[in-house]
Amino acid sequence: MRKRAVGEVKKFGPITRHSFPGSPVEVAAKVGNETGAGATSHLLPVIFGLLFALYYLMKFSRNLRFVLALLGPAGLAQAAPPAPGQLIYQQNCARCHGKDGRLGLNGAHDLTKSNLNAFGRTYLVTNGMGKMPSFQKILTAPQIAQVVAYSQTLK
Repeated sequence: MRKRAVGEVKKFGPITRHSFPGSPVEVAAKVGNETGAGATSHLLPVIFGLLFALYYLMKFSRNLRFVLALLGPAGLAQAAPPAPGQLIYQQNCARCHGKDGRLGLNGAHDLTKSNLNAFGRTYLVTNGMGKMPSFQKILTAPQIAQVVAYSQTLK
């Protein structure tokens, strides 16, 4: 077996059209280890430590509240349920209007500055106008009412 010169990279397999920057083949070649394990071997103790801690907590804790108490007050705090219509807004409207209603992509209006009442907003969501699509066939009437009510809370 021939010795490599200092700085010479060990060849590991041919570079093919399936090879890409950062691929395991390239990483293994740079590290000089055919398995590529040298690149992540320093993380193994951390991974095993976390797995052991998780196993210990699950095996010896009597209930979930004990585990959450170990995490501190943040572990016991529960997030408030989302407002009705918020999820519908995030799935259908936030792409153009933004998470907080201020984005205004593709000509979308800033919902925080809108003067439209609930009737006007319901009409626009149902029928669409300009670049805004109609959601009549996508959302039910109660869903439209929920997203309109949620859009009015954006200030």
